[in-house]
Amino acid sequence: MAAAKYRSPRMRFLNGHDFCHYVGLGTVQNPDEIGPALREAIDIGYRHIDCAALHKNEKEIGDVLREKTTIGTGTIDRDDFFITSKIWGTNLHPDKTKESLDNTLADLGLEYLDLLLIQVPFGLKESDEHFPKEEDGTFCLSDVDYVDTWKKLESFVDEGSVRYIGVSNFNCEQLQRLLDTPGLRYRPVCNQVEVSPYYVNEKLIQYCQRRDTPVVAYAPLGAPARPWVQKGDPVLLEEDIVKQIGKMHQRTPAQVVLRWGVQRGYAVIPKSSNPKRLADNLHIFDFSLTAKNMEDIAALNKSQKAYGFEGARKSKNYPFNEPTHIEEGGAAIM
Repeated sequence: MAAAKYRSPRMRFLNGHDFCHYVGLGTVQNPDEIGPALREAIDIGYRHIDCAALHKNEKEIGDVLREKTTIGTGTIDRDDFFITSKIWGTNLHPDKTKESLDNTLADLGLEYLDLLLIQVPFGLKESDEHFPKEEDGTFCLSDVDYVDTWKKLESFVDEGSVRYIGVSNFNCEQLQRLLDTPGLRYRPVCNQVEVSPYYVNEKLIQYCQRRDTPVVAYAPLGAPARPWVQKGDPVLLEEDIVKQIGKMHQRTPAQVVLRWGVQRGYAVIPKSSNPKRLADNLHIFDFSLTAKNMEDIAALNKSQKAYGFEGARKSKNYPFNEPTHIEEGGAAIM
């Protein structure tokens, strides 16, 4: 195994306990692509791996984990990793979450997850399809309440199959409702949401940070490889200001954008299968952006999501109806 070149520092809770690494690996890749990418990433030094049953590649991820860690034939201790997975909308009913978790643990070859997230606050009809649809193309919705899902997830922490539980794609009101639920035994340890200079999401980030709920940002580079990208759509890493700041610091545009994220105080989970880019994305902790750099990058905000789950817009728990805008200027936090 190649020697690890870099290692991301960990975030910490206010109580001083370690949480996830500031830079992790997103795994939204085809099953035949994720194995080589993950193998390379682990050799480089990645230890924060963000998974989801929705990606349909957890078995392939599990094969690499067994190869690289003491779970199987490898030498890296399992406890060195921070591994996340998620409960998708079709499995939010409390009667389905245990089956979903057990399937994930079996596919990944793990005895426990470091973090399990409710991936979306809206329920979908129980189905073998991840996106069951009505005749008009919208999602088949269910009326399951994510508070009931949360109470079930708490039992997974009690039994030791999950260390932490959190949420994803929750807005401020939904997160606050969960925090205000009487009898809550475990609070959400994070909110994983889309954040990039094109979708600054400042209102939600500040809200979460004021409540000691760390943010983990997916699509931090603007999701340039999303399947539905259109010709002529803007490309974040080709923005002139990002390139100029990169030249100033002798860094790639991706390093600049990821550094902008961690300086705002949240973790980032970019994806790549290119060895050089994987290494570059992890190597962002030996330089800092100026306050002017931070403001210039934040000014790229378009309040435009790459992942909007538009088919669920009719759900009472659809999370993206709140306006997103810069309230505090994107200034450096850490």
